[in-house]
This record gives sequence, C-alpha cells and structure tokens, in this order.
Amino acid sequence: MDGSGRTHRLQQHAAAAPGAVWWRAGPPPDPATLRGTARPADPATSRDTDRASPRATDPLADLASPSHGDPPGGPAFPRHGALPGGPALPRHGDPPGGPALPRHGDPPGGPALPRHGDPPGGPPLPRHGDPPGGPPLPRHGDPPGGPPLPRHGDLPGGLALPRDGLLLVDDAHRLDGATLRRLAAAARDGVRMVVARRPTIDRPELAELDEAVAAGGVEFLGPLDHDGVAALVARVTGRPVSPEVAAAVLEASAGLPVVAAAVATAPADASPPALVARMQRRFAVLDEPAVVTARVLALARNLPDHVLAAVAGIEAQGLAGVLRTLRDEGMLVPDGDRMIPAVAAAVRAELPAAERRRLHDAVAGALLAAGADPVAAAGHLRAARASTPAAAVVYGRAGEWLRFSDPAAALGWFDDALDAGGDAAALAPGRAEASALLGLPVDAEPTGDRMTLVAGAVAAHQGRTARAAQLLRSADPLLAVPSLIATGQAREAASAREAASAGEAAGATGSPTGATSSAAGAISSGAQAGREAHASRGAEAGGAEMGGAEAADAAVADDAAAGGHAAAGLSTAAGAGAVAGGREATAGREATAGREATAGLRRTAGAGAGDQAMAGRETAEGAGEAGTENAAGSGNAAAVGGGAARGIGRPPSTALLRLAEGALAAREPTVALPLLIEAAEAIEHRPPEVVLPDTPHAVGAVVAVAAGYVASAEHLLARARAGGVGGPGAEERHRLLLAWVRMRAGRYDDARAELRRAAHAGQPGRERLLRAALAAGMARRSGDIAGLRDAWTGIEPLLARRAADLWQAEQIEELAVAAARLRRPGRIEPVLGLLDAYLEGLGRPAAWAVSLGWIRLQVAVVTEDADAAATVADGLAAVVTGEPRPLAQRAAAAQWAATVAGRVDPGAVLAATEDLQAAELPWEASRLAGQAAIRTTDPAAARRLLERARELAEPEASGASGLSDREVTVARLVLAGITHREIGSQLYISPKTVEHHVARIRGKLGATTRAELLAVLREMFGD
Repeated sequence: MDGSGRTHRLQQHAAAAPGAVWWRAGPPPDPATLRGTARPADPATSRDTDRASPRATDPLADLASPSHGDPPGGPAFPRHGALPGGPALPRHGDPPGGPALPRHGDPPGGPALPRHGDPPGGPPLPRHGDPPGGPPLPRHGDPPGGPPLPRHGDLPGGLALPRDGLLLVDDAHRLDGATLRRLAAAARDGVRMVVARRPTIDRPELAELDEAVAAGGVEFLGPLDHDGVAALVARVTGRPVSPEVAAAVLEASAGLPVVAAAVATAPADASPPALVARMQRRFAVLDEPAVVTARVLALARNLPDHVLAAVAGIEAQGLAGVLRTLRDEGMLVPDGDRMIPAVAAAVRAELPAAERRRLHDAVAGALLAAGADPVAAAGHLRAARASTPAAAVVYGRAGEWLRFSDPAAALGWFDDALDAGGDAAALAPGRAEASALLGLPVDAEPTGDRMTLVAGAVAAHQGRTARAAQLLRSADPLLAVPSLIATGQAREAASAREAASAGEAAGATGSPTGATSSAAGAISSGAQAGREAHASRGAEAGGAEMGGAEAADAAVADDAAAGGHAAAGLSTAAGAGAVAGGREATAGREATAGREATAGLRRTAGAGAGDQAMAGRETAEGAGEAGTENAAGSGNAAAVGGGAARGIGRPPSTALLRLAEGALAAREPTVALPLLIEAAEAIEHRPPEVVLPDTPHAVGAVVAVAAGYVASAEHLLARARAGGVGGPGAEERHRLLLAWVRMRAGRYDDARAELRRAAHAGQPGRERLLRAALAAGMARRSGDIAGLRDAWTGIEPLLARRAADLWQAEQIEELAVAAARLRRPGRIEPVLGLLDAYLEGLGRPAAWAVSLGWIRLQVAVVTEDADAAATVADGLAAVVTGEPRPLAQRAAAAQWAATVAGRVDPGAVLAATEDLQAAELPWEASRLAGQAAIRTTDPAAARRLLERARELAEPEASGASGLSDREVTVARLVLAGITHREIGSQLYISPKTVEHHVARIRGKLGATTRAELLAVLREMFGD
C-alpha cells in the first residue's frame, strides 16, 4: 500500500456491486510472504490523495479471480486460514452450503487439481458443501454428470470469471506486467473494473490497463481540506477539535489522512510513533538513493537539485524519478518537492546520530563542490559538529561571506573556525572587520593591507584622525581623503584623489591594473608578495608610534600642521576640478524655493552618466570579489582571509570616489553637499567591503549643517539609520549626530533622549566627544553649570590628546564655551590652535574660517573680553563668502563685538538675529538679542530685544504641523486678517519679525502662496 493511505472509494464501489471481488496487490515476490485478498480499509483513515481510479462499466460474465501470487497455470497456494494438512476453507464467492467454485489452475474440462491438505496420491478431501461421506458435489456451472465447462472471460491459466460482479483492483502499480496485460484484456472484453493506482505510470503495461479502464472516467483524490482534517481528527480522537488545532494538523500533514491521524493521536512534542514505524518500513524496501534523498530532505530545505543528486549518489537527471517515488510513497507534499513536515520529523526521529552527522558532512561537501553559498555549507558542518581543518576553512569562508552583511553572525563563524583549528593569522582580518562594524574594541595591528585598513578606520572612530590618515594612506589613499582634509593635509588628499582617478581610468580601459580583479590575479604569488612587502614597510613605519599612542598622535598632528602651513593657499588641479564640477552641478540651486528644498543640491546632470560610467568598474570589482571567494574554496586555509585590499590593483567604487570628492570640496559646503549625497546614495546601493572611517551620511550631515541645510542633514542621517549604513557600530554615531543637528536647530527632544541613554564603556573617542558636546550644549542652553562641569570633566582627558579635527569644529564650540564658563579657557586653547593649523593647511577656506572664528568669539563673549571679540569680528569681516550661514555668523559677530563693548544698535541686532534664525541657529540668535537687551540703555529697545529673545528661545514644536507656540499665535492672527504691523503691535514684536514668522509658517506647511497658506490654516484651525 502506498504512503497516502487506502481509499474507501473502493469499498463504496463494492457495496454498490453485489458479488464484487476486491483484488488487492500485495508486496512482491516471495510466495512465503504473499497475502491473500485484502481486507477492507478503515474509512476513518483511508483516503488516497495521489492515486487515480479509472473504471469501466461494461457487464461481463461471472467473475472469479486468482489470489495474488498463484503461479500461472498451477494450483492455488494455500489460502489464509487453511489448517495444516486439513481441508481448504471456503473460498470467496463459494455459494453458502454449495459446492466450491472452480479454482485457479484447474484444467478446462478436467478434474480439479489437488488442493491444500489433500493426501499425496489419494483422493481429494471433501470441499466446501460436499455432503459428509459422499462424493463431491458438482461445481458451479458444471453440466450434470460432466466435467466443468470453461467460462466467458477466463484469464490464461484457468481463472474463470463469473457472469456478474465488479473487479476492484487496489495498488495496481504493484502488479507484474503479465497480470496487468491480462487485466487490460479483460477490461477490453467488457469486465467491469475499478483500478486504484498511484499517479505515476511507469510501465507500458500499467498504461495499457489505465487506458482500457479509464473510459468510464477518472477520479483524482486530493488531500483533505481544513474541514476534512477537523472531521478526521475529531473521529480518531473522539473529541471536538478547535480551528487552531485543525489548522496545525493540516500544516503538519499536508492533508494526507494517514499522516493527519497519526499526528492527531501522537503524544505532545513527539514524533508520531506510527509515522516513525511507517518510515522504517518504507526505508526497508526503497532503494538507497531514495532513502538518502528522503533523509537529506528531512534535514535541509531548498538544496539545489544538483547538490541533492550528488549527496544521493545519482546523476542530476535521475533526481526527478527519485522525487516522484517519494511523492508516490506519501512523503512529499502533493504540489512540490518539500517533505511533509510531520513525515520529515519522523524521518529525523528514526535517523541515527552518526548517520545524521555523515549526511550533514556530505551536504556541506556537495555545496562547496558546487560553489554554493559557504554559509549553507558551514551550517551543515556546524549541525554535524564537525571540527576538522577542512571544516575550519568552511567556517572561515562563512565568516568572510557575512562579515559586512551580518558581522555578529560572522564573528560566530570565525570563532567556530578557531575552535576547529583554523589559522588565527588568516582569520584575524575578517574578525577585526566584523568587530569594528559592531563597534567592539579592536586591537588591529597594521600587519597587512586589510588589517591596516581596519586599524585606520578604528583610529578614526577613536578620534585619532591624524593617525587614521597616516594608516589609510599606506593601504588605500582614497579612503584617507576625508581624514587628510580634516587634518589640513590638502596636498596629500589631492594626490590620493589623483591616484584614484588613474586607477579608475585603468579599470575602465581594461588595463592590467583592472584585470587583477580576476581570481588568478587575486591570489598570484607576485601580487601577494608585493602586498606583504608594502604592509611590512607600513608596519615598520608605525611600530614606534604604536608604543605610545598619545604622544605619537600629537607628533603626527604636529607634522600634519607643519605640512599644512607649507601648503597654505594650495589649489590643486584635482581639487579645483571637483569644486568646478560641483558648482556646475548646483547651478540650479538658487532657483530652489526655500532652504528646505535640498533636492536642488543634487547633481542631476551627469549623475546618471557617472553611475553608468561606473557600472563597468563595479562589475570588474564584483568579478574580482567572486574570484577571490572561489580561490578561497581551494582548501587552502590561508585563502580564508585572502580578500584583496581595496586600494591594490582595483578600480575604486563610486561611493568612495564621491566621498573623496565631497571631502575635497568641503571648503565650499554647497558644492560639497551634492557630492556627499551622491556618495551616500551609492553606498546604500552597493556598500564597499571595507570598514569606513566615517560614512558619507555623517560627513554630509556635518557639511549640510555648515551650509545651513538642516533638513538635508536630518534626511541623510535618517537614511543612514534606516539602511544600517556602516554596520551596527555606526548606528550610535548617526543617532548622536541627528540629536546634535536638531539641538543646534532648537529642537531638544532627541538630545534629551540621547543623554538619558547610558553611554557604554567601549564608546569610541569620536562619539564620546560628540556626546560630551551634546551634554554641554544642553547644559549651556538651560543654564546648568553643574551639567557643564560634568560634560567638561568627562571629555578633558580626550581633548588633552588633541583628538579633534575640522569635522568636529562645531562640536568643539560647545566644549570651548563650557571651558570658558568654568574659567578654564587655557585647557581648550591647544585644541583651537591645532584646528587653526589644520585650517592653514587647507588655505583657510571661508566656511571653516568662520566656524573657528565663531568659536573664539563665543569664548570672548563668555569671558567678556571686548578686545578679543573685536579682533575676531574684524577677522571675520575680512572673510569672503557667499554661503548663507557664514554670512549670518559674520554679521552677527560684528553685533556681538559691539554689544560686549556696550554699543547696542537694536535694529542691527534684530537684523542679525533674523539672519541667524534663517541659518538654523535660533538659540545663538536668542542669546544675542538677550545680551543686547541687558546692555542697552533704551527701555523700549530693551523691551523689543527681550521679546525677540524669548521668541527665539522657544523650542521648535515636534507636532504634526511643526509650528511653535509663537508661530501658532501668529498663524491665527494672519487667518483673522490682521496685518503684519497690527500683529507686531499686539505681540510687541517688529513687523519684520512677523514677516519672518509668516515665511517660516509657509515653509513648514508647504504653502507657496498666501491663498494656499490661508487654506491650510483654515483646515488646521477650523476657522
């Protein structure tokens, strides 16, 4: 019987046809194990899901059928129930009390052959119906006094068919060819017949029978549905079934009744014993490939066909037949090659542990041989608890595969590789990369290109930017550009970009430099030797520095500053080209309405062409990566860590090129921002397989804030967080930067939430400084001197190392003001001096010159040093810039200097506050208005300035409309039709301030005309 269960449809046919004979095929071929006529199946557990029942309806004569296994032409074998040495029991179809029908093998017209129990050489024993002590009675149809006559439809060998009845043939697929041919002939002669078989027709004889019988129709029996399973489970358990239980049984059994019944009656949390026993029986008669395939399917899902065939030891083209057999056995779901869940559990339950490990090992080997995902192969080896050198290689490859997409999982695989005896040196780069991406402490010695890149990135994370620039230049100059710019090394940054341009051109033209991305080039001994020699020189150069990190950082910073002084005013061709390109790309920016419309900053012209131009280079890079992975599969343990370094013989990626170009153009923020946005988009589309010193999203956010485009900064950081750019370790940086950006714009909720988070012990130095600046900024805005002291005390040791760079200039402002408020300005002066030196190295670009001058101005204001404030204001007045934010700060600096000196011009102060607010510096504007109000001698002016200060100090609302309380008040008055002058009179503010409020309201609500604004306000306020 096949694995889907017997069908009770045959019983229904038998009940409708009196005199029917159910002929059921039994297992082959040993006569000692043959069964007789099958007993009817239990309808509660019998339903064929995968067999067809063709039937013919033509009448024929009386039917008698041979029992299964009787030899053709020979006497019948003993029947079930016959007593040893005794007479045969009544046969199926013998009339009650009457003579037995002719038996299979009796010669036509001759006497019946001896039956079971007849004594050798003696007369036959009495048959069913013979009178005691008398001669045998005539058999059915025999003429009086004559021998039995042949019957219509008698099959070869003497089987007589009765005049009436229905032949029910179960498991027709198990019959031999000769019997199938006889049945087909009988069907063509008009025998009424119902045949049940599996869906697969695998022999011509079965096809012949099926065609002969199918004229009466074919009925396909499918799996039970939810209601059918519920009814079955209720019947076999004797209790009501909830829909949830029925659904669970349906899922586990795929609707096969015999499986569903076994699942319903099985103990909780255990494989059904009936199914386990059933699998054992089926595996005893199935061939080896089918058994192995079933066990592998129970252990693993979604294996490629060629892998499954390899494990089973068959050709790929033979797998379809094996799967067909398993489906016919009722092991696979009816509509696929997936094993039925409950059957899979039963297979696993009967599988010995040693065999399970062997199969996992075989699957892993087949996956590797097929070049499949190493993670899948490693998963099988882990399940088999393999701990061999070969397994270590596979574990290491799995770690390399996942180190950037899932660094936490990659660390687990690297640990498994080490436990299995893997080469620690070969595994170290991958482990270091994964750890750095997770934000874990990394002790990365620069002993090779990959380790040098990790060491450089980690140094950047720790705030040791000068050291990061030094390390990255030796391994991948392009990655070093942002760090070189941040430390004032303009000449080196331009050279790195030029080198990358040369590599880009070589890769695009198919030169040998680009060709080294092939697998052969990736593992060639010459290239490897060159990389090792290069790494060795880098390690020797950095050996002394690693002995004293803090002193060396200071030395490197001094060297960088000295080089920067020598390079003052430098304008390289590469840098000029990047700036010019950025200017062309942003030509349409001035036409964009409002500073929130950052889409105008995107380089629309040429961006698509640039992406297309990079497509060939990225393809070559991908081919190189694939070649490296394939090379690692050779079994050489050293190949596990053999990914080629990004800066060696490989075209750079679009993201890294644009990041470098954006950093070079950072002297003009509105030029740099489009390049950095493009870099951010490129890195989201195809992240480079390298630990980034900083993400283009973070650098872009800093530049956007410097340009006064807070919305762009928020958008970049939100995208970075949503996409997981830079790995889990970068999440904290993006989150802190977002809170910083919003705090500077007058929105404090995120900053408060970040400060409530507990800082973890291993927080990198760069993020420690950012968090301290956030804490100092919030304390400064709330007048919390104790908070300022805590922030300064926690960060002072880091600043003593001069761990600062130009990207952190605005954060340093908050810490410098904190030091001044705590009467420790001398502690911050070395850091400001270092930033000045870096600035000189870049030729004192206007945006950064204004930022540093603004820091010194704020220190002068806190210390009430009028002379210092005047000096700074005069210096800023000489800076030429067209950027909106530096312009606002330059104008406000003059008013600050005058205010500190006691000269207050209320109109000029109010105008300066308007510009600062427009540049997204509302708190700085409030502070200027408040100080001017305190120092003016005109009461009316003081009142106006104080009102303006209070208005600017209001935190930005975080509701759906985004309007502050004052803006809501102004909006209601505008909706009431009051003029700007009248609104100013009611609120004690100037008409220009009212006008500014209205402009901000329109920008927040997206209204471009007054009519649109009034319509939106009516909808908001219901007036």
